Amino acid sequence: MERIEDGRHSKSPSLLSFVTFRWIFIFDIKWMKITKDVGAFLSGDSHRRVIHNGRILKDVLQHCYGIVLGRCFDIMVAFIANSKAEGKIVDDPVINSEYSIQHCVEKYLKLPAKFFSVDVDFDERPLKNEGKLEAAKKVAFLLDMQNHIVHEIMFERFYGSCKMYADSLAQHVKRNNQNEAL
Repeated sequence: MERIEDGRHSKSPSLLSFVTFRWIFIFDIKWMKITKDVGAFLSGDSHRRVIHNGRILKDVLQHCYGIVLGRCFDIMVAFIANSKAEGKIVDDPVINSEYSIQHCVEKYLKLPAKFFSVDVDFDERPLKNEGKLEAAKKVAFLLDMQNHIVHEIMFERFYGSCKMYADSLAQHVKRNNQNEAL
């Protein structure tokens, strides 16, 4: 969601964006609010949802729209957990820009600094193409970041264990057949 920095006290939530494996959807919730179908999508647990900073998103959805956010994978929570595992000091994520979507995209996907434009006015209507592009960019890489975090970081030890198990039989020296020995 755009323009929700102050959580439930945000004056004008603007856009709600979704990404699928094939499409990006951007809903203008400033004009059309959140429909019943979109609300059901957000609250049900049968969909795979990847978000960034779920604390603020949930606060806005619950207190401004009456929608309880369902199960999600939060990129920011994964980033903080990974930072702690690496022994890095973790400051308050609310005031630390190191946990921004920009920073996560830079770190995990190696995209350039300043990938996102901070000069977009998401309150302007009709929304210009630049605003639509920026909203799309913020969700376009969420699934890729989740895959990277899960498979390259969280499961790294697990994959190592799987490799050791798979290698355990293959590393044994082949014995000669008893008939060949006679």
